[in-house]
Amino acid sequence: MQDSIIIAVDPGNVNLKFSSSVNEEPSHIPNLIAEKVIPKKVKDQDYINRGVTSKGDLAKVYEDIMMTIIHNNQELGSFAIGTKAGVKAARGPGESKSNSNRIKNSVLAAMALSAINYEKPKDESYNVLFGTVLPINELKDENVHQAKEYIASFKGKYEFIIYTNFFKVRITLHLQESGFLGAEGVMSYLNVVTDSEGRLQDVFKEIHANKYILINDCGGGTFDLAIIKNNKPQKDLSDNLEEGITTPQSEIIGKLKEDGIKPPSTTMSLDQVIREAGGQWYVGRETIDLKPYIRASYNNFTDRIIGFTRSFISNIEDEEIKNNLVHFTTGGAMTQFGGRFKEAFSHDTEVIESNDPLYDNLLGTYKQLKIMQEEKLQKIQKKSS
Repeated sequence: MQDSIIIAVDPGNVNLKFSSSVNEEPSHIPNLIAEKVIPKKVKDQDYINRGVTSKGDLAKVYEDIMMTIIHNNQELGSFAIGTKAGVKAARGPGESKSNSNRIKNSVLAAMALSAINYEKPKDESYNVLFGTVLPINELKDENVHQAKEYIASFKGKYEFIIYTNFFKVRITLHLQESGFLGAEGVMSYLNVVTDSEGRLQDVFKEIHANKYILINDCGGGTFDLAIIKNNKPQKDLSDNLEEGITTPQSEIIGKLKEDGIKPPSTTMSLDQVIREAGGQWYVGRETIDLKPYIRASYNNFTDRIIGFTRSFISNIEDEEIKNNLVHFTTGGAMTQFGGRFKEAFSHDTEVIESNDPLYDNLLGTYKQLKIMQEEKLQKIQKKSS
């Protein structure tokens, strides 16, 4: 009998995040995916299948990840995943996540990566209970049919042949159900306010029952606002700005070019300079301090999202909602300027911050899947008793 596992995937515009009951520690990799012909020498290579930790950023461990994806015995293609792929798995113009083939392929790739035992990589086959998230505006009434079709489209048998610089494995996943589909931001909020069993923590009970939660979710490519009460989005009370942390980073690169300075080649490279090198950029033997550029662009971006949020609140017609708001901040970008955003609103209302802006959507989805799995087991036990 095949083992059953749960897999959660959060396909962000910048990072692809995933976790499973094989590797409960969440991992991520740049959300870059491109079709690729896998060379015969790679396919025929004699792999030793060395084990390496899966914690954190997989791209720092595995320099080149390639895989072939087969669905119900039909090959979908071969893909490069992560930094070497070089093609963002983001939506195209006018394209939502739920109708993007590139996003779907990146989600499938994440499923496979999450099901590998990285300490002892080997071929595996599992039955899967799967969950993922979509932006809250894609779950509105007018879009819910497409969202349901999206999650249902993952059903079936998938085979993944995965090649890395450390191993080659074949992972077979059987998705027999449509799976769980949550709203970005809402899953993050639920992860913060509930315990490991999904029960509301005492400290949040009054807020949860009596307040409207304004989710401020800033990711790589968008800043999303949505109001929820008792876990349910309030109809027509959501909006988004097509700007995320890559917006000021692109502005910095443009400004450096204007000033005759060779910039980092991509926003991803610049992000690494900001996070890991303290804003020090090395060009040949010259060290350039990027902090003035970073400060100016990040401050302008923060001003824009603060203004966008204030405008959103001022346009709420229901006074009960407007006067009973609590802010919840989440999204990977909030780690870089969330303090100033909180300061702008904390004198008017309470601001709850995400525990882990990068992973909270993923962890909330994973927690929901564990609850669903436990409920299924209880039903089976009840029938057999």
